[in-house]
Amino acid sequence: EGEEIDVSSTLCPDLENLLANVLANGIHRIARTGFERQYLAYTEVTPRLRGRIHVASSYRRMTHRTGRMLCEFDELSFDTPVNRILSATAHRLLKNDSLTAENRHALRLAYAILPQVTPVSITDSSFHRIQLHRNTRNYRLLLSLCRLIHQCLLPEEHHGKRRFRDILRDETVMHRLFEDFVRNFAARHL
Repeated sequence: EGEEIDVSSTLCPDLENLLANVLANGIHRIARTGFERQYLAYTEVTPRLRGRIHVASSYRRMTHRTGRMLCEFDELSFDTPVNRILSATAHRLLKNDSLTAENRHALRLAYAILPQVTPVSITDSSFHRIQLHRNTRNYRLLLSLCRLIHQCLLPEEHHGKRRFRDILRDETVMHRLFEDFVRNFAARHL
């Protein structure tokens, strides 16, 4: 992270606690420098004229009679893919039962200072879509950490506390799934 931090075995007894501790410290560090923002395009019917005004569409919808027009404008927002990944990863780690009280508290504080963004489910392709540039280079460690957390929290075939139904080994479920696929494929393409 650029500076050394004190980590004891009581604070980080396992991998989840270590990752939660580093993620919480990283989010606090990013908050001091400022979260990434970017312009997002919005289209709405509004009484305040701003941005590009769609006159023809407004007349077609007859919104001009109520003193409103259809406008398209850009607005600076914290709702960026990088902030969504940070928020979703922190939220997912908070659901983990094995976190110590100190790490859970630190991660809860870090999650509270994250800007409000659209909730997303993280997949491997989410990380490939991110393009870091000069202004977001301080997110590099945190994105790598989020990718590691995502890969560590995937279900495995080992016996553990969580239950997961194995549909790939149940032949009746797979037969029914294949029949539904063929039926829907035929209905759509024939």
